Amino acid sequence: MKLKEETQAHYKKKITYSEQVYTIAKAIYEMQDNEERHKEYIYGIYVNKQNEVIQIHLESFGTVDRCAVYPREVLKQALLSDATGVFMVHNHPSGNIEPSKNDIVFTNKLKEALNILDIDLLDHIIISSDLKNYYSFTNNNKEGL
Repeated sequence: MKLKEETQAHYKKKITYSEQVYTIAKAIYEMQDNEERHKEYIYGIYVNKQNEVIQIHLESFGTVDRCAVYPREVLKQALLSDATGVFMVHNHPSGNIEPSKNDIVFTNKLKEALNILDIDLLDHIIISSDLKNYYSFTNNNKEGL
């Protein structure tokens, strides 16, 4: 995925807090046209041991209120990129950044699956449709993270 230069600059730095992930996610979603922002998109941000971005991968896109993504696909991408950690990011076209029950279930399943391979799920970020707000599972001590 080709990203803006200012976004690429973030990759050379170690990701140490959720706002840095939000900045990267915001740059990704800013590249979408308005029609695309009305659908859910979920991305995996794969990092090395120093939390430097190795790869950003579009895991799936869906409809206005859901997006099907399977832990096995994230695991596959993590292994292919030699990642030791993963940040998941998705948007909520409704603008509500609170995680749904499905978001929580998915995050917990993914964390369990990644743990088997000694890969860390570092955070799951939900970004609002206007790109002004985000929710961090880690910052909110949500189940599993």
